[in-house]
Amino acid sequence: MSTYPVLGASISRTFADMVIFGYVPLYLYTSGEQSVFQLSLVTAVPAMVRFVSANLWGSLADVTGRLKLVLLAGLLGYAAACLGLLWVSTGLEAMLVASVAAALYGGLSPAGKALVSLQPGPLATADRALAWWLQLESWGWALGSVAVAAREWVGASPRTLLVVAAGVLLVDLLWVAWKVPPLVGRPDAPPLRHGLARRLVELGDEWRRLYGNSTLVLLLTVFALASLASEASFTVFGFYLVGTLGGSEALYGTTLALATGLGLAAYAWLGAGGRRFAAGDLILAGAGLYILMFAAMAGAPTALAAAVAFVIPLYPLVRAGATWTASTLTSAAERGGGMGALDGIEALAITLAAAGAGLIGQLWGFRAVYVGCAATAVLLAASAWRLRRTLARREASPAAAHA
Repeated sequence: MSTYPVLGASISRTFADMVIFGYVPLYLYTSGEQSVFQLSLVTAVPAMVRFVSANLWGSLADVTGRLKLVLLAGLLGYAAACLGLLWVSTGLEAMLVASVAAALYGGLSPAGKALVSLQPGPLATADRALAWWLQLESWGWALGSVAVAAREWVGASPRTLLVVAAGVLLVDLLWVAWKVPPLVGRPDAPPLRHGLARRLVELGDEWRRLYGNSTLVLLLTVFALASLASEASFTVFGFYLVGTLGGSEALYGTTLALATGLGLAAYAWLGAGGRRFAAGDLILAGAGLYILMFAAMAGAPTALAAAVAFVIPLYPLVRAGATWTASTLTSAAERGGGMGALDGIEALAITLAAAGAGLIGQLWGFRAVYVGCAATAVLLAASAWRLRRTLARREASPAAAHA
C-alpha cells in the first residue's frame, strides 16, 4: 500500500476542520450573527452526528474490509461541507450543512488511522505511523491557521478559504482512489454479499467486545474529559480573544498557527525513533498541566496573555497517549472500531463542550468558560492517574492484559 495518500487525508482533514469550525463561526459572528449559542451549534451538532458515524463507519470498515471506501466517503463528506458552506449566512444554516456532511466525514479519521496502523509501510511500526498521522493533523491545523491570518492580510474573500479547502480534499480523494488498494488491511474480510442481518450481527459483536473492555472504557472516559476541556476552550477562544480582550483576527489566526506549530513539534518529538514515554505518563502529564493552563487563561488580563497560555502544546501529549493506547488495546480485526470509538467519544465531548461553552459564555461571560475548563482538568487528572495505574498493571501481568 502507498501510505502517503492516506497520510495526506490527515492533513487535508484538519485543514478543512480549521476553516469550517475554526473560522466560519468567527466570520459569521463578525458579519452580524450575535447569538453565541447558535454559533456554538455549528460545532456541537455536527460533532454529535460524527459521534454516531465514527463508531458506525469504523466498525463497518472492520467487518467489510473496505477501509479505503470509508476513507473516500470521508473525504467526499468534508469537500461537500466546504462547498455547501459557501452559501450560508447564519449559524443555523452552517450547522445544518456541516451536520449533513458529518454523516459521511465521520469515517475519515477512524479509517485513516486504522489503515496506517495496519499497513505502516516505510514507517515500519504502527506507533510511528500513528505519530505521523497525528503530526500531519497538526500540519493541517497550522496551515489552516496561517490561511486564516493570511486571508485578512491580503484582503481575500472569506469564502476563498472554503474553496481552497474543498480543492485540497478533492485532490487527496483522487490520490487515495488511484494509489490505495481496495482491501488493504483486511484482505481476509467477509465478502460484501453477506446480508444486512449478518452485518448487523458482526457489528454488534464487535461493539460488545470493544465496550466490554474495561480498560478501553476508562481510556475513552479520560479522552472524553480532555476533549471536553480542550474543545470548550477552542469554541470560545476567538470570541474571548477578539470580543472580550480586544485582540485582532490576525492575532487569533497567528495564535492558532503557533499553537498547532508547537503541537506539530511535540508530535514529531514524540514519534521520532519510536515511543519515547509510556502512554499513561504522557496522558497524566498533559492532564496535570491543563489545570494550570486553563487557570491562566481564566485570569488573563490581556489578549496577548491569553494567547501565550493557549499556545502551550498539552493536547498532543494526551492525544498521542490515547491513540497509542487504543492501538494496543485492539486487535487488527477491531482496529477500525477502536479508532472509531476514540473518534466518536471525542466527537461526543465536542458536542457537549461546544454547546456548554456557548451557553455559559452567553450567560456568564467567556472567563467563566475557562474556570469550568480548569475544573474539568482536575477530574481529568484524577482519571488519568487511575488509567496510568491500570496500564502499568496490564504491562506487569499478562493475565491482566486480557481483562
